[in-house]
Amino acid sequence: MKPGVYKATRKNGEPYYRGNITYNGKHISIGSFNTEAQCNRAYKEAWKILKDKNKSSFLSKQY
Repeated sequence: MKPGVYKATRKNGEPYYRGNITYNGKHISIGSFNTEAQCNRAYKEAWKILKDKNKSSFLSKQY
C-alpha cells in the first residue's frame, strides 16, 4: 500500500481506498476513491499543496 492510502470495505463488500495525511500534528482526510492509484494521486497533490503553502508562509514571514 502506498503512503497515505488505506484500503476499506463498503457495506456491500466492495473495496475502496481512503486518503489521509498528517500535517503539523493534524489529521486531514483527503477523501474516498475507487482505486489505489486515484487515492495516491490525491495524496501526492495534497502533500504538494501543503508543502508549497508552508514554503510561501515561511517566505512571507521573512519580510
